[in-house]
Amino acid sequence: MPKSRGLSFIIIALVSVAVLFIGSSMMDSGGGAFAEIPDGVYEGTSDAGMHPGLKVAVTFEGGSITNVEVVEHSETDGISDPAIEGVPAAIVAANSTEVDVVSGATLTSNAIIEAVNNAIAVASGNAPAVEYADGTYEGTSDKGMNPGLKVTVTVEGGKITSVEVIEHSETDGIADPAIEGVPAAIVEAGSPNVDVVSGATMTSEAIMDAVQKALSGETGEEEPAEEEPAVEEPDLANVPDGTYEGVSDAGMHAGLRVAVTVEGGKITSVEVVEHSETDGIADPAIEGVPAAIVEANSTIVDVVSGATYTSDAIMEATRLALAAAAEGGASDEPAEPVAYVDGTYEGVSDAGMHAGLKVAVTVEGGVITNVEVVEHSETDGISDPAIEGVPAAIVEAGSPNVDVVSGATYTSDAIIEAVSLALEGAVAEGEAATPAEAGSYADGTYEGVSDAGMHAGLKVSVTVEGGVITSVEVVEHSETDGISDPAIEGVPAAIVAANSTEVDVVSGATYTSDAIIEAVSLALEGAQ
Repeated sequence: MPKSRGLSFIIIALVSVAVLFIGSSMMDSGGGAFAEIPDGVYEGTSDAGMHPGLKVAVTFEGGSITNVEVVEHSETDGISDPAIEGVPAAIVAANSTEVDVVSGATLTSNAIIEAVNNAIAVASGNAPAVEYADGTYEGTSDKGMNPGLKVTVTVEGGKITSVEVIEHSETDGIADPAIEGVPAAIVEAGSPNVDVVSGATMTSEAIMDAVQKALSGETGEEEPAEEEPAVEEPDLANVPDGTYEGVSDAGMHAGLRVAVTVEGGKITSVEVVEHSETDGIADPAIEGVPAAIVEANSTIVDVVSGATYTSDAIMEATRLALAAAAEGGASDEPAEPVAYVDGTYEGVSDAGMHAGLKVAVTVEGGVITNVEVVEHSETDGISDPAIEGVPAAIVEAGSPNVDVVSGATYTSDAIIEAVSLALEGAVAEGEAATPAEAGSYADGTYEGVSDAGMHAGLKVSVTVEGGVITSVEVVEHSETDGISDPAIEGVPAAIVAANSTEVDVVSGATYTSDAIIEAVSLALEGAQ
C-alpha cells in the first residue's frame, strides 16, 4: 500500500475518533444541563427569522429534550419548510441547540435555535420570573377576525386567576372554542403564551395579545383607569317635534345614519336608515339599541355584546341628530315666514347618488305650489319614493325643510338642496330694490353684461324712449343653443311688456333668464 494512501486512512481514523469524542461530550453536557429541568413543555420566542414572532414548544422528559415543535411563525412557506422540519429534529437528536442551520433557510434555522434556547432559559430558571401585582386589568386587541376584542384579567397572589373575554365581534360558532379554551389555558399556564385553538387561530391570538397588553406594565401599584369624558346629552326640552337625522363614523364602517323622531319632548322613534356594518354581526345592535334609546328616552344605553362599535355609532348618530335639532330649536322666537316672488325657478344639486338632479319650483301668491324633478340620474326603483314624496312634502310644508324618505336619503337630500337653491333666486328677487317708476328712465340706448348665465359674458342692448323701455336685445352670448333660445326670445319681450326687470324666468332656461335680467338691470343703472 502506498505511503500517501496509508497516511490518508490514519487521518480519517483520527478525525472520526475526534468527532465521536466531541459528540459524546456535547451529549453529556446537554444531559447534565437539562437534568435540573422539571419534566414539562416550555415555550420560547425569537425575532431572528425573516419575520418576528417565531414560537417553539420544547418538551423535556428525564433531563432530555424529547420534542421541539414550531407552534407559530410568519416565515415564508416553502423556503422555511426544510428548517421548520429539520432543525427541531436535529435538536432532539443532539439533545442540544448546537446543530447545523439548513442551507437556504439560515434565518429561520437561527430563529428556531434561539427560540429553543429561550425556552431552555425559562425552564432552567435562568429567565426572570414575571410577577404581577394583584388587581383586575383590561386589555384590547385588534388581531382577531374583527377589531376590539377585550379581556379582563384578574391577578391574585401574584398569579393569573381569571381571564374573561368581555367584548368581541368575532364570528359566533367559529370563535367559541377559542373564547372558552384560551382563557382557561392562560390561567392554567400562568402566562398568555399558550397554544392557539385549531380553527380559531386569529381569535386565539387576539385573546393572548389582549391579555399580554392587560398585564404589560402592571408589575407595580395598580393605577386607576382613566375616566372617559362624560357624554353630554342633548336637552330634549329644546328639541321641537319632528324627525331629525344624524350620522356617525364610530362604527366598523363610516356613515351610519339614523332618523330620530321627537314628540312632546320625548324620543318616540329611532331608525337606522343607512349603514355599511357587517350583516349578521351588526343586526342585534341595529335592532336592539334604537329600541333601548326610545325606552330610556336617552342616548346613553348599554351596548350590545359582540356589536359594540355599531352600538356606539347608533348612540352617537342619535346624539348628533338631537344636538343639531336642539341648537336650531332653542329659540322661543318663531321663524319669520319666507315670502317668495311668484315665478318658476330651477335648481340643481349634486348631493344625490349621482350628480345633476334638477328641479323646477313654481311659486304663486308667494307660496310654493309645485315642485317637480325635471332631470336626474338616480337609481330607478330605489329613488322613486323620494322623487314622488319629497316634492309633495315641500309643497305641503311650504318649505324645503322636510324629512328625507327612508331608504332614499341621498336622493331626498338632493331634491331638498336643489329646491333650496332654486328658491334663493325667488327670495333675492323679492328683496331687490324697487325699480324706477315708468317714465323715470332717461332716453337712450344702454348696454349691460352679466356672468350669471351658463357661460359668462351675456350682453344686452336696452333702448329707452319717452322714459319707457322700448327694446331689449341680446347682442352677445355663449349660452347653449336650443336650451337658451326660449329665454333669449321671451325674457326681453317680457321686460319690455312690464317695463321692468321683475319678470318670470323661462322654465328650463333659468340661468340664461337670470343673466338677461341682470344684464338689463345693470344697463338701466345708467338710465336712472
